[in-house]
Amino acid sequence: LYAEIKQRVGDLGRKRRAEFSATALSMVLGKGDGRLGAVVGDFYPDLTEFIQKRKAFQAEPKVMVRCSRQSFRESDSAGETAVTADYQIMYRRAADWDLSAAHEWQPVLLPRRNESETAVIELKYTQELPAWMSSLMRDLEPQRARFSKYRAALQPAYWNCVACSSE
Repeated sequence: LYAEIKQRVGDLGRKRRAEFSATALSMVLGKGDGRLGAVVGDFYPDLTEFIQKRKAFQAEPKVMVRCSRQSFRESDSAGETAVTADYQIMYRRAADWDLSAAHEWQPVLLPRRNESETAVIELKYTQELPAWMSSLMRDLEPQRARFSKYRAALQPAYWNCVACSSE
């Protein structure tokens, strides 16, 4: 599991993520024993900023998102380069924190141009755009789409919730 803090300034996006175990989920979300929650940063130091921001904004997840990911990474003098493919992207309402409730997970709708598109591909680099990636980006330009897995998952959950509350 990961807690992420995303920040966008203009066209530049930054993401910081902290990995934690499923057993720490209720503590990260402030649902567990307060005494244990106070020391979660001791076991998962990268979570400290996430927990502080969650508390400051009184933020709670509305949906949970999961997917399978293939990741290819390389680091050299030009910085880090990565290509990731996310597929089998699923979501469910965050009504409880049971991650095993398989029947409640729904597929996230992808921005498709045809039925064969089943994955989200991300091309990432830190300093210098490699020539091979530049060429690939030109080839893929007609298929380019801005896409957020969380936002795509949130929209159906939001509209279903509105429909339920108006009945």
